[in-house]
Amino acid sequence: MLVDGHYRKYLSRLHERLGEARLNVVRAFERLGMELFVEPTDGMFVWARFPHIEDSLALAEASQHEGIMLAPGTVFRPHLERSPWLRFNVAICEDARVQRWLQRQAAGRTM
Repeated sequence: MLVDGHYRKYLSRLHERLGEARLNVVRAFERLGMELFVEPTDGMFVWARFPHIEDSLALAEASQHEGIMLAPGTVFRPHLERSPWLRFNVAICEDARVQRWLQRQAAGRTM
């Protein structure tokens, strides 16, 4: 696998798929009116927020009722201060169920 370059090819394709997912999620978030902290050029996470939500912890807790796990920004703060930001895994955010849930949140409805 290593000698023939299969692993390198596998990683290359995985990197491509991750880049496509990241671009799709960023565009979907923009359509929903979400604010990006910064448009990522690499990696598997995107930081974003809904302009009408000041505490992402409540949103993350609400998402769990739908079987969706979100990472609220508060867990990344040194003293667990409130944060409107969420860290999204782009691979999960391409799921249609997650997209529908986010659309409902963008419309200002809960759950």
